[in-house]
Amino acid sequence: MIGILKNIFKQPKNLLLLLCCLLYSGEMLAQSAAVPISSDSLINKTNSFSLQGLKWKFHPGDSPEWASAKYKDSDWAELGSVFGEDNLPKNWKGIGWFRLRLIMDSTLAGQTLAFRINHDGASEIFINGIKKGGFGQIGRSKAETIPKRAPDQLIPFEAPQSDTILIAIRYANYAPAFANFTGFQAWIGVYGMMLPVLKLSSDSQDYMLMSIAAMFAFALLHLFLFFFYPKQKANLYYALFVGFAAATQIFRYFNQVISDPYLQAYMWPAFDVSKTLTTIAAGLLLYKIAGTKLTWLRLALFLMPGIYYVIEFAFFHDSAHDDIFNLYFLAVIIDGLREIFKASRNGRKGVWLIGLGMFITALFFFFVGVDILDLFAGKLHLIDRLMAVGLLFMPLCFSIFLALDFARTNKDLSRQLAEVEALSSQKLLAEQDKRELIEQQAVTLEKTVKERTAQVQEQADKLRELDTFKSRFFINLTHEFRTPLTLILGPAERILSQTRDIETRSQLGLIARNAKRLLKMINELLDLSKLEAGKMELNKAPLEVVGFIKSITYSFETLANQKQVSIHFSAAAQKFTANTDKDKLENIFYNLISNAVKFTHSGSIFVSLIFNQRDHSNELVATVSDTGTGIAAEKLPYIFDRFYQADSSDIRPQEGTGIGLALTKELVDLLKGSIEVKSEPGKGTVVTVHIPVEMAAEQSDYESIKIVEQSLSIPVSLPDHNAFSRAPDSHLVLVIEDNADLRTFIRSSLSGNYRILEAENGEQGFNLALDTVPDLIITDLMMPVKDGYQVCADIKSNEKTSHIPVIILTAKVDMPSRLTGLQTGADAYLRKPFHEAELIAQIENLITTRQLLREKYNSNNLWLTHTAELPSIEQTFLTKIRAALETHLSDETYSAELLASDVNLSRTQLHRKLKALINQTPGDLIRTVRMEKALELLRKNAGTVAEIGYQVGYGNPSNFSTSFAQHFGYPPSEAFKKVDFSTK
Repeated sequence: MIGILKNIFKQPKNLLLLLCCLLYSGEMLAQSAAVPISSDSLINKTNSFSLQGLKWKFHPGDSPEWASAKYKDSDWAELGSVFGEDNLPKNWKGIGWFRLRLIMDSTLAGQTLAFRINHDGASEIFINGIKKGGFGQIGRSKAETIPKRAPDQLIPFEAPQSDTILIAIRYANYAPAFANFTGFQAWIGVYGMMLPVLKLSSDSQDYMLMSIAAMFAFALLHLFLFFFYPKQKANLYYALFVGFAAATQIFRYFNQVISDPYLQAYMWPAFDVSKTLTTIAAGLLLYKIAGTKLTWLRLALFLMPGIYYVIEFAFFHDSAHDDIFNLYFLAVIIDGLREIFKASRNGRKGVWLIGLGMFITALFFFFVGVDILDLFAGKLHLIDRLMAVGLLFMPLCFSIFLALDFARTNKDLSRQLAEVEALSSQKLLAEQDKRELIEQQAVTLEKTVKERTAQVQEQADKLRELDTFKSRFFINLTHEFRTPLTLILGPAERILSQTRDIETRSQLGLIARNAKRLLKMINELLDLSKLEAGKMELNKAPLEVVGFIKSITYSFETLANQKQVSIHFSAAAQKFTANTDKDKLENIFYNLISNAVKFTHSGSIFVSLIFNQRDHSNELVATVSDTGTGIAAEKLPYIFDRFYQADSSDIRPQEGTGIGLALTKELVDLLKGSIEVKSEPGKGTVVTVHIPVEMAAEQSDYESIKIVEQSLSIPVSLPDHNAFSRAPDSHLVLVIEDNADLRTFIRSSLSGNYRILEAENGEQGFNLALDTVPDLIITDLMMPVKDGYQVCADIKSNEKTSHIPVIILTAKVDMPSRLTGLQTGADAYLRKPFHEAELIAQIENLITTRQLLREKYNSNNLWLTHTAELPSIEQTFLTKIRAALETHLSDETYSAELLASDVNLSRTQLHRKLKALINQTPGDLIRTVRMEKALELLRKNAGTVAEIGYQVGYGNPSNFSTSFAQHFGYPPSEAFKKVDFSTK
């Protein structure tokens, strides 16, 4: 080797040749390394040469001169063309140039070559500096760049005369659709060889479309079969299975042909979701065909993985594990085929066809679609064709199964039809015998019906006669009531007009108001009886209707104002004279407005009149609306029934008999009108009356009416809590009664001997009892908010008021009502009407009994030791008092106020409670307990007089000695002697 070099350096021409070689080699080294290709290199590579595994020269950025073959790229970076977010080229900003040199051998000279590229960005392809094509549009940013896929398109070019090919690619991908595919794939080969391969792939896609169309046809067919026969759920599961399988093929097809990479990014998750839903539908189909009863546990084990994979593929596709899903698919199919096999062994005919179809489908899924053995690597067109055929096996087998099942069913039906015809012949004969028997029984039954009808008719006549007798008796009785009522009202009104004594006028006013109220109820009962008997007649006469109804409306204004309710009247005409029955019209509007006032506690009442003119008649449309309590929807149909009350409880806030609206409805019907009610609880009621009227000549004037409210109790405000008595130190009595007149009567009966407090409902009365702690309570039973039972129970269960005697007044005098009252703790139970002397006697007895009990427990302070006779709540209260006193016995500042605070009472409440129980004030009680404790300690010789004084709350020994001597009548020093003397 050394000799050869010596020979070269001896001759100058050899040195020149060596220098030229060195210069040429340097020029070559300045360019990228070239990759040789030949015809042989294309064999077994689908007639093309893959370029993504080669080292490309790369430069980030953009410059047009980088396309030139003369540009030197020796300092460019070398890398593969396939890269993602994890291995991006250095300084990659979304755009750059890639260059690759190829050296062709002579076998490719003169042929047409082709270049193919697959990417998710935009590109421009340059061959030896000449632009040959590209895909998409390259811009300076993501907004200006339009990416495009073209995996099945070729860029043809003629092989150059030189043996070197420079491929320069200007490539941009600012926002990759797939995180692991930012770069590109590229192939080069002979155009005539590459084109048939791509056409073969296109034909395979056509096969996929035909398969998809066939599967969708099967899915729709069986979906319609399910709609017509909903019990055959196998059709539904089969339609879902085939439909989802077709959807899987659709997404696979679009994944191959779609040109927008961002849309392609949605195709893969959709494909995998459809694949999972196909698996779930396949399992449900197999279980349904096999008749498997799915338990909740088995259903959960079957569905939960499927739901998991649907969520994972849909929202976390990049991290999904496809291999584990294949195991889930295999488990579902194996379990379903096992159930099919068991059904086949149990005698289910033809079910093996479903198992065969699903087994073949599973084979195609694993060995073709998934290609677990890599039998079809690089042969995507063959996979598409085989899957298009394989997915049709299941529909084919299912159709054969249905055809065979239909044939068997048809055969069974034919056999059953023959049996039914035979049975029908037998039943026809039996039916003829039965018909003859029924005809005989019908004759007997007809005879029996006639006899029973005669009996019923006879009983109906007797009942009608009895009803007539009862109605006549009722009418006579109500007529008899009028005579004593007249004798009550007449003298009462006469004396009322003559006397000037306030007390006498008050008592006579009570008599007159309540007698008129009773008279009104009797008149209503008589009218109802007349209407029922059909004896009520209309007495029509000219009447100015507007003024007449207006006067009725404003006659309630005083009563409404007392309840803080405003009354408004309006009419479409100032005057309207009609021939009508004045008394009937008065009753109708009196009852309607009276009810509106009764059930409205605050707000407004509106009465409006409208006159509608028709062809040959006129109609009065009257509306009475209020903002009162309203009526529940379920009670509206019954409000016109006799004696019906929407609120029949003991705590209803209004009194009534349920006659008024029933009479109103009958009178409206008598006038050939109609009445309707709309109401909503809490918002109010609207009553609309339609009455046909006949126009009459206008009257110069009409007799104005004055209606005095009789049926409603006038609301009375809560009186002042000052005594109404002439004896300021007399006992305090609380009267709880919702009827103002009755409260007035009770007050007038008791006010000479007792101090009186009043409450108009149970809730108000209970609160007043808590505040004032009266000596006795008189309560009505049926009251608003709280009835007498609730008031009595609350009084007796509350520590502040449990000692107070309670008298219940009521008209309910049956034994269950009396027992209920006594069980709630009532001390006395008086029925209405009661005698004033009886009420006063009960009050005196209860107060005297309480007073004797107080004196008993006050004498010798028996309450400290003997409380067994007291109710348990009183025992608990006195125990609490004693415990509080003993706890603070040594506290000389402990006062009545502190004691009241410790037992959760005010000083006034504690004072009245202790006076009522043991007849001691709180101050006396504290002093008594201290003295009794001091006496106990002195007799035990527990210390000196001064020490014991300190122990029982006396800071000054002299004060202690003085108080002790005043209490016991001897000084503390003689306490021990007294006990010795008493012992002897």
